[in-house]
Formats: sequence, C-alpha cells, structure tokens
Amino acid sequence: GESNVGKSFLAIDLMLSVVAGIPWLGLPTRRRPAVYCAAEGIGHLGARILAWAEQHPGAEIGDVRVLSDCVDLISEGSQAIAELIAAEFGAVAPLVIIDPVANFMPTGNQDSASDVARLNYFSILR
Repeated sequence: GESNVGKSFLAIDLMLSVVAGIPWLGLPTRRRPAVYCAAEGIGHLGARILAWAEQHPGAEIGDVRVLSDCVDLISEGSQAIAELIAAEFGAVAPLVIIDPVANFMPTGNQDSASDVARLNYFSILR
C-alpha cells in the first residue's frame, strides 16, 4: 500500500486484538502472544498502544515483544527472528507482524513479485 495510509495502525489494531483475544473487525480471534518487528522505530508505539487501550476499555493486553532490529528475510537473516521467537515463546506460535516489509528485504524490491515471493516468512516459525 501507499505510504501514510494507516497500514501500521491497522497492523497494531490486529496485533492488540489478538493478544487481548477480542474480535477484530467483527472477526473472532484466538488469544496468543505477538512479536512486532518494527523497522521504522518504536518511538510512537507506546502512544499507539495507549490509544488502542482507551478505545477498548476492559481489554487485557497480553504478551507483546517488540523487535526493532531489521533482518533480511530474503537471506538467512530470518533465523535471528526465529531464534528470538523460540527463546521467548517455545512451542507457542505467536502472531508475527513485520512492519514495514520493505525494510526487512534490503536485498530485494518490494514492488517485484519475484522478490516478494522469495521472502522467507515461514522460516520465522520453524
């Protein structure tokens, strides 16, 4: 999507709905932990979480981990995220949000279908 249209806000809303175990956009969720890979910094993340909590009174925000280091998901760099997830959550499969994907593929082009197809998402959850 285009820049500055709310993709990060949507991703944070999804993530917090899942960790709270509440419906998201009318769809049921299953409560689980989350890993938020924030390539563009985490400076406003706390304020966004507080704003979300104000809009969802009574929702209990569950377990969220934030990763602010970018790794190349086209290369073996995704192993770093996989190791973090295994160390933090063991056998529990968390929701993983990668924001924005372009920053996690420095050796590729987000506008290239062949490069996006090479993203190594699934090695994250091995």
